[in-house]
Amino acid sequence: RIKEYKVQPQWAYPNVWMTPQELKREMLRQSDHWHDLRDDVLSTSNSESLAGGPDGRARPRQIGSLHVEVLSCHGLPREETVANAINLSDGSGGAVVYLVAGSNAFCTDIIPGIKDHFWLRKTKRAVVFPLCH
Repeated sequence: RIKEYKVQPQWAYPNVWMTPQELKREMLRQSDHWHDLRDDVLSTSNSESLAGGPDGRARPRQIGSLHVEVLSCHGLPREETVANAINLSDGSGGAVVYLVAGSNAFCTDIIPGIKDHFWLRKTKRAVVFPLCH
């Protein structure tokens, strides 16, 4: 018999159980949602960018974008160690990834687990950062 695991986080996968092979297959599927942090940069036109913001300083000009998808992390310390850093409501620990590019930041969902963590396609795992000059 193949062992099944309760899929986390529950808000994205309510009452779903998967085998390790199913978890991996779901992890490798395209993300359902990309958090696009370029909106603030794209909403200002070039003329506004050159004119500057309310403080009189020139706003940065977007020169590109960086797309990042967090899929998994492996070999984390045992859960007791992680639980001290990230406490979930039930007292257990989990894994979370923080990404920062320029003045923008993104945080994945917290994925409970012991050693190996997977961010599946319905979780908060994909982001588009603006790259500015």
